[in-house]
Parts: sequence; structure tokens; C-alpha cells
Amino acid sequence: INENNHSNSIFAHLSEQIQRFCFLFSRRWYHVNKFIRQKITQKFTIYILQCEKDKYYVGSTSHRRQRMKQHFSSRGGSKWTRMYPPVKVIKEYKRVPQMYYLGLEAKVTAELMMKHGVNTV
Repeated sequence: INENNHSNSIFAHLSEQIQRFCFLFSRRWYHVNKFIRQKITQKFTIYILQCEKDKYYVGSTSHRRQRMKQHFSSRGGSKWTRMYPPVKVIKEYKRVPQMYYLGLEAKVTAELMMKHGVNTV
């Protein structure tokens, strides 16, 4: 009887340890999986700002409102928008997937440079 109780005690202890491990692993996995999903599905906005002195700025962000506040504040959101404060947003490309946003930003910048000149964008 004593051996049987001892076996049950070991089995109960192992069972508790396994349950605890599964619980901790599932919580950790949930957070890792959530982080990966956010990164994969993260969307960006590409935007064109018309600035003072006939200058333009092309930028991208995953936090549009916050970035616009930065650009339009007195401190400016970038070196360019500090030198040439933005007047208005000309165009926005919203919900651009992460894998495409840098290429689209480069394309929009190149098109604006061809249209308005390299020194104005």
C-alpha cells in the first residue's frame, strides 16, 4: 500500500508539473504568436506633404496620427520638415502591407523628384 501511495504521489506531482508547464507555455506562445501576427499584418501609410517654399516630403509610418502631429508641430517631424514646415497633406496611400511600403515610398519619392525636381523632394 505504501508503494502505491508513493507512486500516486509522484504521478500527481508530475501531472502538476506538466500542467504548469503547459499553462506557462500556452501563455508565452499566445504572446509570441500575437507579436508575430502584428508584425506580419502591420499596415503602413505612405504620405506626401506639401511644404513651404514649394518643397515636398514623402514619408511612411505605421502610426499616422502621431507622425502627422510631429510633422505639423513647431519642432517638426524630420530634418526636412523643420527646414520647410508642411502646409498640407497632398496624398496618402493607406493600409500598405509591411512588405511593400518601403518600395512604394521609394517609387512615390522618385516620381515626385521627376515631376518637381530632385532638390525639392
